[in-house]
Amino acid sequence: TGNNSDSSQYKCQKGYYSDKECSTSCTLCPAGTVPNYYQTKCNKCDAGKYSNYSGSTWCYECPKGYYSSESGSISCSICPAGTVPNYYRTGCNKCLAGKYSNSSGSTSCYQCPKGYYSPKEGSISCTICPAGTVPNYYQTGCIKCSAGKYSNYSGSTSCYECPAGYYSSEEGSTSCTICPPGTVTNYYQTGCNKCDTGNNSDSSQYKCQKGYY
Repeated sequence: TGNNSDSSQYKCQKGYYSDKECSTSCTLCPAGTVPNYYQTKCNKCDAGKYSNYSGSTWCYECPKGYYSSESGSISCSICPAGTVPNYYRTGCNKCLAGKYSNSSGSTSCYQCPKGYYSPKEGSISCTICPAGTVPNYYQTGCIKCSAGKYSNYSGSTSCYECPAGYYSSEEGSTSCTICPPGTVTNYYQTGCNKCDTGNNSDSSQYKCQKGYY
């Protein structure tokens, strides 16, 4: 077995097989398969590999960014944008939320840039967080700045405390408001409190000078 015959036995050529004893000829293994060790049959290439011509003696691993999901493949398919091949290149995994891949055949999912987010798996791009918000830790969404803070441009990575004498009373503020005369900001700068009797206000409380009230 594994030989052909004229008057004596000959081993089949590479890429060929014979499944009968004393065969007079050997058969070419089709694309997607390779001969077994004894050249008595053809074995299908495993998923994640391929052979693209008849008589191949080797199954080749799919190129980077490509996959084959079935045994006996004669070619590999490219992973679409938003995905990358799994370890064995038998399929494509979606990029996690907070990451993206923007081209077919990518081998890595990339973290969204600072100030951006992606809320779903398989994203091909990231979205900028609007003013008044910042990305959450995993960059899967945007969080509103808490009252007393603000961010005044899209893509900000930090919420800033209102300046002295200013306040923001709502979440997601893009600016702060100055406290009117006679008032000062509260501790958290979320509003203004009236000055105590015997004090005045510009942006903070000052003790009246002697002789004044």
